[in-house]
Amino acid sequence: MTGNVSSGEKMGRLDIFDRMRGVQENTPGLKSSKDINIEPVKNRLNGTIITDGPDSILKVDYSYPLVYTHGDVALKDVVSIDPGLLRVLLPALPRSLDLSLNDLIFFDLETTGLSGGAGTYVFMAGFLKVEDEKIKTAQYFLNNLSSEKLFLMEIRDRLKPGSVLVSYNGKSFDCNILKNRFILNGLGLADRDPTHLDLLYTSRRIWKGLFPDFSLRTVEKWALKFERTGDIPGYMIPDIYFQYLRGRDVTEDLCGVFMHNRNDIVSLAAVLLKQLSIVRYCARFDRLNGINNPGQFNPVSLSDMLINCNYHEEAKKLLKSYTDDTEVLKRLGLLYKRQKLHRDALVFFKLLIEKTEDFSEYIFACIEMAKLYEHRLKDIDRAIFYTEKVWNRVRRQDYFYPDRASVFLNDRAHIEKRLDRLRKKQA
Repeated sequence: MTGNVSSGEKMGRLDIFDRMRGVQENTPGLKSSKDINIEPVKNRLNGTIITDGPDSILKVDYSYPLVYTHGDVALKDVVSIDPGLLRVLLPALPRSLDLSLNDLIFFDLETTGLSGGAGTYVFMAGFLKVEDEKIKTAQYFLNNLSSEKLFLMEIRDRLKPGSVLVSYNGKSFDCNILKNRFILNGLGLADRDPTHLDLLYTSRRIWKGLFPDFSLRTVEKWALKFERTGDIPGYMIPDIYFQYLRGRDVTEDLCGVFMHNRNDIVSLAAVLLKQLSIVRYCARFDRLNGINNPGQFNPVSLSDMLINCNYHEEAKKLLKSYTDDTEVLKRLGLLYKRQKLHRDALVFFKLLIEKTEDFSEYIFACIEMAKLYEHRLKDIDRAIFYTEKVWNRVRRQDYFYPDRASVFLNDRAHIEKRLDRLRKKQA
């Protein structure tokens, strides 16, 4: 952790390594792993102890009724996830995969730090699944470091081959730490390259520009309308675990860590459901007149996600509902251009010219129209008209704002060259 403290007050990393190997010395303030009492936590949470020889870990099960709502999200909808819509969030999902609800593994880890190196340990793993008309969570706690191998084996049993992992920032953090711990303990992975849906990345796309940041707490607050009360901040959790390893009575705090982790994994299911409701609304825009808008989202990003899954018509219908946004007009023009519907593309590029107050967007739209008229519609006069239009605008910009002239230097040279070539072509 931080600071220079005496051995009686703070346990160093080497002490932790020794504890893991079962090596104990007469270090003041450092208890044997056998002396650490997990019973108060076990009893408070109605947990069970899993043993294998001298090794033991704590498991805590909890269940929510299907009528439970997390913020404004009804978790009962998790039983009817549409694989077709899930592919919008995860294009890598194999189309041949016959996905069922049991194939989704929601998981979250608590670790001893954020560095992610070999010295970072996983001490809690939480999982969520739907079973017997209930939403069930299972949490595994490493109550002594000498039992890490047993702890990891229990996690591995949960990560079945062929499943789809669902996490929040787990693809770049949690999974890498797990791989390190498996390797250091001489264990093989059940699936070396699992299909992984990291909701952090889909959140950044769906709510791009709408939230102040994309921490899970922020997404909970803004997208789910869920705010935690009395929650232990994530940055305090590693220190609580170290306090526990030193044999101190942190029963109340550890119970709070279990609650924090459980909120995390339930939020994963809720965030996924919220995102799927938005995708459903967008992908079937013309058929959902009776369904309420699921909340705010970025229509441009959503249209890109739909297009990646060949929902081209749905993407166009979605974008046409947001034509007050100049970025939407730009995207519609490019979409119709890509589909070789050139006259339709011209309509949206012309609207962009009329509505935008951004000079770079104005240049872009004029040049796109000039290209279409010259190369696709073979109308050199109209191509010259839009090239001259933007050229005159650039010259006015240079005159009134000479300090900004260098910003559009490359654009000016490109436009001048295009105009010269078109005039020669006309002659």
